Amino acid sequence: MRSIWAVASQTLSQCLRTKVAAVFAMLLGISLAALPIVMTGDGTLAGRVRTFLDYSFSATSLLLSLVVLSLAIGVVSGDVRDKHVFVLCVKPLGRWQYILGRWLGIVLLGGLLLGGSSVWIYGLAQYLRGREDLAIRPEDRRAVESEIFTARRQVAPKPPDVDQALAARIRKKKADNTWDETVEAYVTNYGLTRTQATERLVEDLRKSVLSTAQSAGPGRSLVWGFEGIHVVGQPVKGRGTAHRVGRATGAIEVRAGPDVTSRLIIFGPVWVNGVAGRVVGVWKGGFRSIFHLEDMKGQALASVSPDEAVEVTVEPTVQVSYKVSATDGPGGVALRSAWKIENPTTGFVYDVPPRATPLGQRATIVAPARAVDDHGNLRVRYLNYSPKTSTTVLFDDVAVLYEVGNFEANFLKTVALTLMGLMFLAALGIFAGSALSFPVGCMLCFVLLWIAAALRFLTEAISSGLTYGGPDEPVALYRVSDVMLRLAKVALPDLASTLGTTFLVEGLEIPWAYLGQTAGLTLVLRAAVLLALGCWIFHRRELARVQV
Repeated sequence: MRSIWAVASQTLSQCLRTKVAAVFAMLLGISLAALPIVMTGDGTLAGRVRTFLDYSFSATSLLLSLVVLSLAIGVVSGDVRDKHVFVLCVKPLGRWQYILGRWLGIVLLGGLLLGGSSVWIYGLAQYLRGREDLAIRPEDRRAVESEIFTARRQVAPKPPDVDQALAARIRKKKADNTWDETVEAYVTNYGLTRTQATERLVEDLRKSVLSTAQSAGPGRSLVWGFEGIHVVGQPVKGRGTAHRVGRATGAIEVRAGPDVTSRLIIFGPVWVNGVAGRVVGVWKGGFRSIFHLEDMKGQALASVSPDEAVEVTVEPTVQVSYKVSATDGPGGVALRSAWKIENPTTGFVYDVPPRATPLGQRATIVAPARAVDDHGNLRVRYLNYSPKTSTTVLFDDVAVLYEVGNFEANFLKTVALTLMGLMFLAALGIFAGSALSFPVGCMLCFVLLWIAAALRFLTEAISSGLTYGGPDEPVALYRVSDVMLRLAKVALPDLASTLGTTFLVEGLEIPWAYLGQTAGLTLVLRAAVLLALGCWIFHRRELARVQV
């Protein structure tokens, strides 16, 4: 290990002196400094922060990938080309120790640059988070705090009971004596055997049942049940100042900072001086809540007067994420819908009154955590208030999210995932440098880098060609590409997924199991195999010939 560390430290020192590292570090600094200025997202504070986090980590990963690959290929192939390796060969240093030391040195350089970039990204993200002048609405501030600077777990609804409705459809067709006729029509129209026609008919009926279960006509509703929701967030306490106090109406207006107002939800609960009330209005610098008249006479609120400090407590929340599509109806008609978030045990219901519904866009409803019962169950009900339009909400487009951690832990996990990708690329570069010259090694590694970064896109493109390819399409080419893509997936990691920015910008928890799986596949298998091959090739490589 002492020999490996000596080579690693010398590699790190050598790389820090190169112009390549200096140029890439300068480009990285300029990119990260300019991104908060030029990236505005959708104009909201949440959109700006999301865009900055996404592009900053993407730019950092791209630039560091290029510098790591270039230096990893260059240090080994350059030693062979410039005959520096002869000096090392006469020392008590194994060739495998040389390869591992070079790899470790490149990894240390990548980790050093990544660490500095991550600190800069985190600082700028916190700076944007505190820009009150960029928050357009209180909901924008709430989205920043509860949807980005957090770590949430996502729960899908329980799958619908399609089999029961499917069996009813089949019984009805057999009772109407239309089952055999439909099967014969499938045999004739699609050229199938009777068994194949029956299976296809059942599958089409299943799709029809599922489509019906996900559609709501005017005045109709959809219901989803959720299980396994265990909110671990703690109530948030803050200080505020009473502004207006209505003894006769039970209304109190409180001036409060964003640490409190960003977590309040309309019609949600709030505690003022330990007394439970209901929020009826939220704005940038405060909120309005109502209390029972009996509570207004109690000791906690009776002494509250304008300009007096009060203690405000906000309980944890859950979010319902959804996307609504119009099934049919006149064009240009705005959709309206209402929601009910229900506790199936206590009967508590959080109502979201009818409002305009965005079409084809993901939206979020924030509800108090008391809507979840002690067993982690929750019921969500959607009501279509559009008079002439049917709507569709796919089961895959509905989810409940709840807080299970903090942004800092998620940020560190994202950095760790990025470092794993750099460690693999360093192993790839060392392998190429041990077997090939610098130009050929660069060409090979950069092509593999592009494939690893585009694996998701290539998978979708080839799958689409195999599924929907017509008679004039080069289906054979798609099949060959599919085989090559499968081999690439075995040898290369999906760098776009490994980066982890999707989790970070959406405030989703990066599970430890995902982190461990990525480490196992990327480092223990792929990187280790490349290093082993690099050691074997370099051990058997003829570095010089003896001439007599």
